[in-house]
Amino acid sequence: MLIAASEEQIAVAHGNGGHGRWGHDFKMLTDPYGKNTGFENELKRFNSEQKSAWLKVYTPKNDAMKAANLEGKELALWKFNRYLKDYLRTIQSVDDGVGGNFRLLG
Repeated sequence: MLIAASEEQIAVAHGNGGHGRWGHDFKMLTDPYGKNTGFENELKRFNSEQKSAWLKVYTPKNDAMKAANLEGKELALWKFNRYLKDYLRTIQSVDDGVGGNFRLLG
């Protein structure tokens, strides 16, 4: 039997009020308040070229977000857009890979 976690349980587990993790979910090395997110550990699996490419893409976006000092609805919209766009890019990449395999088999 599968039992879903309540929002309160999720918030406690992530320690963030259930609104995503700055590092893992939003791809930030430091949160908007200057605290290390631990995301650097996830980048350890990249080689130096991959890490440089990743930093080139995400660092300016993250710096702009921090400089904007978003709060309330604007912050929620930023989080939603960041998470959803990254998710959709992942799905697109999987779809492209599967499509490529089908072309090879076809």
